[in-house]
Amino acid sequence: MTPRFSIFARAALTLSAAASLLGCEPQFNDQVCEIDQDCFPDEACQAGVCVLRTELPDVGPDADLNACGGIQVLENDPGDPCGPCNLDQYQCEGAELVCSGETPCPETDVITTTPTAITADGAQLNGELAELPVEGISELGFCWSATEESPTLDNADCMAIETALSAPGEFSLSVEGLNPGTSYNVSTYFIDGDADSGYGNTLAFITLAPSPANVTATVDGDVITLSWDEAAGIVEYEVLRDGTSIAVVSETTYADEDAPAGTLSGYEDLAATQGTETGGVRLTWSAATGSAGDELSYEIIASYPDADSDPSDAVTAQLPAPTPTSYEVQIDDGTWIDVGLVTDYLDEDAPEGTITAGTTEVSAGDFADRVELSISGSTTADGQPRQYRVRALADANAGAPSPQVSGFRGTEDLTYQWQRTSSDQDQEGDYQDISGATSATYSDFDAPATGETRFYRVVLSAPGAPSVTTPGQAGYRAFGAQVTLVDITGVGISAATINANVTGLGDPAATEHGICISTQAGVEYPAAGATDCTLRGAPTATGTFTETFSDLDPATTYFVRAFIVNATGTSYSGELSFTTDPAIPTPPTNLTASTNDTDLVALSWSAVAGADGYRVYRDGTEIAEVTDGSQTTFDDTTATEGTLGAPSGLTASSTNAAQVDLSWSAASASAGTSASYTVRAFNVSGESSDSNAATGSRAAPEITGYEIFRNGASLDSVGVVTSYADASADAGTPGAPSGLTASSTNAAQVDLSWSAATGNAGTTYSYTVRALSDVGPSAESNEATGSRAAPAVTGYEIFRDGASLDSVGDVTSYADTSAAPGTIDAVADLSASNSNPDQVDLSWTPPATSAGTAYNYTVRALTNDGSSDASNEATGSRAAPTITGYDIFDASDDSQIGSSASAGSTAIPANAPTYTFDPIDGTYDAVNNDMALTITNGTPVDGAPITVYVIARGESGIDASASADATGFRPATSLSFTWERASLAADPVVWETFGAANAASVTDADVDASKLTYRVRVDIGTTVTVEVPEETLTIP
Repeated sequence: MTPRFSIFARAALTLSAAASLLGCEPQFNDQVCEIDQDCFPDEACQAGVCVLRTELPDVGPDADLNACGGIQVLENDPGDPCGPCNLDQYQCEGAELVCSGETPCPETDVITTTPTAITADGAQLNGELAELPVEGISELGFCWSATEESPTLDNADCMAIETALSAPGEFSLSVEGLNPGTSYNVSTYFIDGDADSGYGNTLAFITLAPSPANVTATVDGDVITLSWDEAAGIVEYEVLRDGTSIAVVSETTYADEDAPAGTLSGYEDLAATQGTETGGVRLTWSAATGSAGDELSYEIIASYPDADSDPSDAVTAQLPAPTPTSYEVQIDDGTWIDVGLVTDYLDEDAPEGTITAGTTEVSAGDFADRVELSISGSTTADGQPRQYRVRALADANAGAPSPQVSGFRGTEDLTYQWQRTSSDQDQEGDYQDISGATSATYSDFDAPATGETRFYRVVLSAPGAPSVTTPGQAGYRAFGAQVTLVDITGVGISAATINANVTGLGDPAATEHGICISTQAGVEYPAAGATDCTLRGAPTATGTFTETFSDLDPATTYFVRAFIVNATGTSYSGELSFTTDPAIPTPPTNLTASTNDTDLVALSWSAVAGADGYRVYRDGTEIAEVTDGSQTTFDDTTATEGTLGAPSGLTASSTNAAQVDLSWSAASASAGTSASYTVRAFNVSGESSDSNAATGSRAAPEITGYEIFRNGASLDSVGVVTSYADASADAGTPGAPSGLTASSTNAAQVDLSWSAATGNAGTTYSYTVRALSDVGPSAESNEATGSRAAPAVTGYEIFRDGASLDSVGDVTSYADTSAAPGTIDAVADLSASNSNPDQVDLSWTPPATSAGTAYNYTVRALTNDGSSDASNEATGSRAAPTITGYDIFDASDDSQIGSSASAGSTAIPANAPTYTFDPIDGTYDAVNNDMALTITNGTPVDGAPITVYVIARGESGIDASASADATGFRPATSLSFTWERASLAADPVVWETFGAANAASVTDADVDASKLTYRVRVDIGTTVTVEVPEETLTIP
């Protein structure tokens, strides 16, 4: 249903159009309708028009209402014609049926009545001839125009009806090619017998306005694009979304960029860490989900020059659920920050926590061996909180912000790093970290032993807060004596020398110094337990001193430290260690040597304690050193190899066409030279004496196969066999066939013949063989020569024009029946007569014949291994065929109706001619006593024509194609008339001629009143006779 109001005021236009058709003024207070919902609330839809409910009759709910909603019986229906000349229409006015007007009758001979069957591009124009002009009517029709108010033959489209009326009456004309939704004025016209024209009244009508067709909706991103078919005559289109106009366009597409988009949700559970992260404040949220936009209904209304269409069929579309492409975070109501397609974010710029340093203490001369460092009262605090929101993005579209949450950066436990200057000045660039000084208290044993002042400070750090450094404080230790270890020399199996250096005598001066040694780490003075100390008394000056320790245990690790004593206490050097050498090892035992391995001699012995490795001797000469003391085996791969003899007696065949057969005698093998082996153990202290001796050798090589050589190149390898078939040797070749001939005298085939082929042996080769083993190959055998024998011919292959035609056995002739046959031309001059009443005569001349295609033939000999070269080439063909006769066919059904042994002429059966007639008629002349006789309507009739064709037949089944058709017939010519008369009263009846002419009309010049019965025999040619029945005439 068209909307109640539109950009073109559709309702008013529709009523105006209706009023124009009815011949009355439009009633704008009425609204066309289909159901009550198309009207205002106080109206009802009656007979297609909205009517005030107060004007409706007060009837019961079960009353049978008429077309206007009343209960009275109507004599007419809405839309029936009315008025003086039926130029108006009945219409409902409330519940009453009234005429729409009193349009006067036109003062013309023709009247234009309401058009009917109106479509988008056509209508049936209707008129009435009220009075036939005195001059008559030569043309009657209609003129119509969309621009002219009074269409005429001069300014409008006009068309006459097919046949002008010859008496008053109605007439109509169907016209097409009108523009849709357009108002037209139409008028009847006539042209009278004097060529004068006249016009009837003018009416207006509007063609239908078709709705747009094939409306589609396509979704692309956040745009819904509509498209529809273009229609002729459209001014513009109105786009409706959910029944509401959203655009007016002139194209057949529209992109709805304002369609409601889908929504994003699901990330409202934003959470922020509460001091659990030191790198910042971590935000987490759930992934957003998208919901599709509302489903929308679209319709298109087409606007034509004078009318709007109904809305098109509705199509639906909706924007898809958006897919999140990233997220944005807002901090303290500031700018939104794009953080990407993630569900967590670390705010690394969140305010850091703080550190309060506390109080530091540094000892100054309180300890001789260290400076004591400590700090107390240090604390940390978390960072200041921040406020956060998050929202999802789908490309450039943002979802609603999440609720705001608060979070703050945390701090963790304090860590400490003490620093010390390298000089006695408190300078920023001079501080260095003290290795291992990472606690609140620390003893600096590496402070200058001479008591020099150093400045100390501590750097306090905690994850989540910036570091804090305390001010520098001076510290130093008491001045004690100093000693260092220089090195350890002369380490042997049971002794070692320790070298030390007194670097400071201390103040007060040292009273004792020396060196302590122990098998346990952490050596201290004075000696106790496993520790032994040498005492050298008070040193008199700084400098080096040496102590040698004897009676040490072999292969034992010892720890040493130098010491010096003064009033501040005992000072130590750093601690060093060394290990005494082990004892010389004992000889190895249980040495064995193998004799069963072709690649090596395998040695094995028992392990020796304390050995760092072993030395292997063969026949008294060292051949290897094993540096792994745990290894008790050795493989001597340099021992003398076994020997391998060459194969002998090699022969090669030359009698086998399929291969060259080789055979030989097997090779022989022997073991390698035997040797005597010994082994000695060694370590850093020396080498043992010899082990027991063991004899060993490499085994004789094992023959694993043979390698065949052809003309010096390796051909193949085989297993442990003494024969070989060389099937890859060049095969012998067959000789080419010779003396090939090909015939051209036989129409049925091409006859080939040739001389048999002879063969040639294959290439002669030189062969040798050598044995293969696990230690390598032997020398080559004696040389033997051989070849493949010439192959036997098994048949022949025939080629025609280079392509294989056929293969035959061991024969020397062949008949090519598949060669193209010769040809016979179609009969070209067939003629059929139409002049002989007795028969149809055919004539033709013999057609030409041609030989078959000429081919070039060759032949190749075949063997089991291939084919020979081609023979000589011979050219042959099938001979031109001899014509053996001709067959004649009826072209109407292709049936054979005759044949002829030769060309020339022949006769064929055909339909005979005939003679048709009515009874004999006669006129008597009493004056001359003669009777004029004639065969009434005597007519000669030719025989029915026959159409034939001829096919020439040839030998070997070779036939020509059909000739062209020839048509002939037997004519009704050479007519001969024989007239006779008789008396039928006589017994017997005797017929006599009476000298009548040879014609269809004759005169009986001497009438015999007793013989008034006449008959005629009509002869056509020599074979057809037609009897004209007797007829008895009378004399008046």
